[in-house]
Amino acid sequence: MSFRNLKLGTKQLIGFAIVLVLMASTSIVALNTMRLLNKELEVVTNNWLQRVVAISDINIRASSLRLTQLQYALSDDPALRDSMIIYIDQINANQDLYEVLAQQTDSAGVTMDEAIYAGFDTSWEDYLDQTFTFLDLSDQGQTQEAVDLINGPISISYRAMQTRLDQLVTETRRGADDAAARAKATQSASRRAALLLLIAALVFSLAMVGIMMRYTAMPVSQLMRAARKVADGNLSVYLPVESEDEIGMLASSFNRMTSSLRDARQRSEEQSASIASQKAETDAKNHALESTLQQLKDTQEQLVVREKMASLGQLTAGIAHEIKNPLNFVNNFAVLSIDLADELDEILREQPNAAVQDVLGDVEEVLGDLKFNAGKINEHGRRADSIVRSMLLHSRGKSGEMQRTDLNRLVEDYGTLAYHGIRAAHPHAKLDIAYDLDAHLPEVDTIPQELGRVLINLMYNAFDAVDEHTDAAITLCTEAQGGNVRISVKDNGTGIPKEVRDRIFQPFFTTKAAGYGTGLGLSLSYDIVTQGHNGLLEVAESSAEGTTFRITLPVRHADAA
Repeated sequence: MSFRNLKLGTKQLIGFAIVLVLMASTSIVALNTMRLLNKELEVVTNNWLQRVVAISDINIRASSLRLTQLQYALSDDPALRDSMIIYIDQINANQDLYEVLAQQTDSAGVTMDEAIYAGFDTSWEDYLDQTFTFLDLSDQGQTQEAVDLINGPISISYRAMQTRLDQLVTETRRGADDAAARAKATQSASRRAALLLLIAALVFSLAMVGIMMRYTAMPVSQLMRAARKVADGNLSVYLPVESEDEIGMLASSFNRMTSSLRDARQRSEEQSASIASQKAETDAKNHALESTLQQLKDTQEQLVVREKMASLGQLTAGIAHEIKNPLNFVNNFAVLSIDLADELDEILREQPNAAVQDVLGDVEEVLGDLKFNAGKINEHGRRADSIVRSMLLHSRGKSGEMQRTDLNRLVEDYGTLAYHGIRAAHPHAKLDIAYDLDAHLPEVDTIPQELGRVLINLMYNAFDAVDEHTDAAITLCTEAQGGNVRISVKDNGTGIPKEVRDRIFQPFFTTKAAGYGTGLGLSLSYDIVTQGHNGLLEVAESSAEGTTFRITLPVRHADAA
């Protein structure tokens, strides 16, 4: 099955899941980046920087030791001797620290030229032995021998040691620079990977918005335009069926409806022409009376068909209008997501050299907003999907088939359909719909589409009764009563006068002004409940404070099943 033919909810779920996977991948890459970068920084700060400091300190102390030797040879000051001992201890301590740090670096997989350090260590040992010999000669009063030693062998050993030390300083700094370069390379590579994943998530989100616009918004707009044409009397409208999802099924149902209306109008015209021809050809009163009765019967059938089709057409226009609300939310949150994508791009581009942890907070905040917007798009898409499914239930069901029915669900679905139809026909009306449903209501065998038609007719009549009220309200109730279930439709309108209350279920009886009703709504509803469901439809209560219509259905159908 192609993506176009998938259900609306499935399309949204697939897109939402892929966006979440891309976002999660971005977060994982960012976290892994921080781990690798922290590891590299630990090597730089806890090893290489300390090694640079240790070897630099050895260099400084060695120079100071040499200067102090020369001063001691000239002055024989005991304080200078103590200073030399201190410098030697400090150099040995820094040398020990350097060896420990070098071993740690080697264990981490980073090796150095051991020959350089070995050369320095050997030259230092030679220089140190000659220094102690120099101190012994000085202590024994052999001044000339001490001076000759410091100007000769010690000077040569110092230069050799200093040469090795300079090489070691250079090598250590190079190692520190290499470690810092590796850390920077790790940061750059991980940053690029995270940015690519984020861009992929944003591009896919925008693509999903475009796809949903293509397969949802445009077909709904076509349906709205077609519904307006039908309302204006143009029955030649045909909607192309391009997919097998809910929108495609609704388009198919709309085409069947318009086809049925065209056939009904054609039969009406043919029947009218036939009746006129029969009246012109007959001279007998009995034959004329029979023709007249047949004409009335045919007209009644046509009015029944038109009543049903007009109700469905009004609901279709209302639902098409109402679907625009969640689609507007989808479009608005999509625009917000684009702005957030631009904001995230700006954050990353303004700080190209910043560490990941410095910008991660801003990135996570924008990603959170993107996730919230995706959730809202999913929520309002499901709302549109629910409205379409309810309309399909009303338009394509097989009339005459008994089905096990959850009455609470049926009351809610058709209450919502009627509410949207009323709002579409009367956009400025103030109307509140309330539900008082029995949670323990048993299931009953019904013909859901026919019983739903009864609820819609009762809702329309209730609205006509409260239309002029400032605080108009309609309440739908269900309750179990013995072996029956009851559905009540209450309004706070003006009530039904007593003198007409016994006639309201008669065919063609209406209290509405001419052109605003056929008088068949309550009559058809009465037949559906009493003949089709073996139930009872009655006016349970009517006064100046409102009217209550009650449907009573037996439960034994469900039990027998």
